[in-house]
Amino acid sequence: MDYGSKLERYKHSYNLLPRNHRGVITIKELENMIHSVGGNPAKEDLKDIFRDSDVDGNGEIGFQDFCFVMARYEYEEEHKISEFFKTFDTERDTIKSELLNVINKSDFQSDEEILMQALGEELCTRNNITGPGKK
Repeated sequence: MDYGSKLERYKHSYNLLPRNHRGVITIKELENMIHSVGGNPAKEDLKDIFRDSDVDGNGEIGFQDFCFVMARYEYEEEHKISEFFKTFDTERDTIKSELLNVINKSDFQSDEEILMQALGEELCTRNNITGPGKK
């Protein structure tokens, strides 16, 4: 995915978030967002989440902060996935390269179901395992 489309995706996502009258997210908007999805973090946890997201430390989460947090999150997810597949890939990079192709084609956004399905398909293919009714 090129940076332009990634930036557009971030912009679209950021615009969907509730923001204050100045167009930024304060700790109050963050708390409301978390409550709206059923979360109820302790005040200290909420402060930690906000502090980690307020990259420039100005007391609000603007678009640049949001982009940085999203890029960091995507990097961490890719790293976790890479580490996970190292445990399965005895030939190194075989499964990983196939899965990265699947991820890139699917506009990956941390969808574990896509990854697990791809892993299952790859492992079945490598081991000549067929499903019910398949030969």
